[in-house]
Amino acid sequence: MGYVACMAVAGLLLSPATAGADPIIVPLPLDSPVSIDLNANPIVTFGTRTIDLTPALSNEFIAFLPAFGTPVDDGYRNTIAVRARDGLSQLTGFFPPSPDPAFPNQVPVFAVGTTNLLAFDVIIPGCCTRFAVTLVDLNGDVRNSEFSNPVPEPVSLVLVGSGLAFLLRKSRGR
Repeated sequence: MGYVACMAVAGLLLSPATAGADPIIVPLPLDSPVSIDLNANPIVTFGTRTIDLTPALSNEFIAFLPAFGTPVDDGYRNTIAVRARDGLSQLTGFFPPSPDPAFPNQVPVFAVGTTNLLAFDVIIPGCCTRFAVTLVDLNGDVRNSEFSNPVPEPVSLVLVGSGLAFLLRKSRGR
């Protein structure tokens, strides 16, 4: 899934939760994969973020980061959530080696044909490092989703500050 598609899914997923059902609570970080039956309840809370997946239930695939990179030693811990509407037959991932030897990056074991949302964590080293998952449904349809670690906040502040300093200098020169 390209950047634009990821942003469209993110916009859909960031819409406010509908009133009614209590959300399924998924505490973070995930030390083991979690399987969530969205047909029973499509409203899920990951850590402190509640997402109503009702509008996405008809999508052929769902693949997103419900928890954006949480800093850990030498990297970021990311939560990935994936689902194939017509049943998942294969799930593969391209992840760099985890900087934590006790936490290997791997895709979860799942029951072939599951339509549940599968959520799992990976620890990705450094900033801006790319990683990806590939989903294949029972019909043979394929979806590739690429992600990357966030830019650390101090770097963002330096970039904004240097940009403002440049603009200030340029305006004084006139």
